[in-house]
Amino acid sequence: MSRTRVQLGSIAAVAILVLLPVTMARAEPPAGLDYFSSGGTELLHNVELYHEQLAKDKIKSRQYDSAWGDIAFMLNYFPNHPRALMLWSQMCLAWRSPRCQVVDVFSDAISRNPYAAPTYIVYGIHLTNAGDLNGAIAQYKKALEIDPYSVNGHYNLALAYVDTKQYDLANDHAQKAYALGAPLPGLREKLKRVGKWQPIDNPLASLKAPPAPPAPPSTTAATKTEPAASPTPAKGAAPAAKAETRPSAQPTAAQ
Repeated sequence: MSRTRVQLGSIAAVAILVLLPVTMARAEPPAGLDYFSSGGTELLHNVELYHEQLAKDKIKSRQYDSAWGDIAFMLNYFPNHPRALMLWSQMCLAWRSPRCQVVDVFSDAISRNPYAAPTYIVYGIHLTNAGDLNGAIAQYKKALEIDPYSVNGHYNLALAYVDTKQYDLANDHAQKAYALGAPLPGLREKLKRVGKWQPIDNPLASLKAPPAPPAPPSTTAATKTEPAASPTPAKGAAPAAKAETRPSAQPTAAQ
């Protein structure tokens, strides 16, 4: 009996020795990468391919607990992925789960690259849809400090100012948004209905080129950049126009 046990123990030891190199050879991809410097990488492609559409379908069918897993996976690797953040926002506003910690999620996204204006715009869209217009205004203003020529920043900020009845400010940013190429008339029509649409000569004259931001924290992902994602909009948000020169979130507008 003891001899049999020794033989079985030897077999088990061999199995461990055989499997161990295979297990050790599998290195997990790095987490916490910057979306805006990861365009064209295989990791970003695979993360989006295998989880983004699944998350959308699950949210549509109200499978929020399952959708959470896909979205959390995307944000683990790319905390500032704009479409993943918008899916998270859509899910959490409908689900109302205590797992949805707004400050934590967007703090992680911003800390990954504090100089990515689209992250602040997505944060503002979430706060707008959650009813926190003052918080949304603060985020849109931060985005415009980084990118004064952001169509989405001006358009969404103007909408928030309309909703808070700050019409002069709304008109100023609306004029800038349309001068930059915002294509949909929803914002203009809102201002016209309250008699506050006032065209401005050369509305972009006051805009200054933003300072060049420092490089984001280094990652092991490729540094090739790509055009930004297209997140779901705040209510009434316009799509980004061709005037956008840096990667930017591209919310589409409700009429």
